[in-house]
Amino acid sequence: MKSYVDARVACQVQHQDQHLQSEKYFIKKYSSDRYRSADAILNEYVQH
Repeated sequence: MKSYVDARVACQVQHQDQHLQSEKYFIKKYSSDRYRSADAILNEYVQH
């Protein structure tokens, strides 16, 4: 059972790390772009 829990925690950490990376990417790419509409940004983000 312990190995299952360890694997589960490792997956969770990996997932959170990926989420943080994409969050950083999003902020870096779009934070300077305040004048575009949210819809335009969302459409572009979904497609990348």
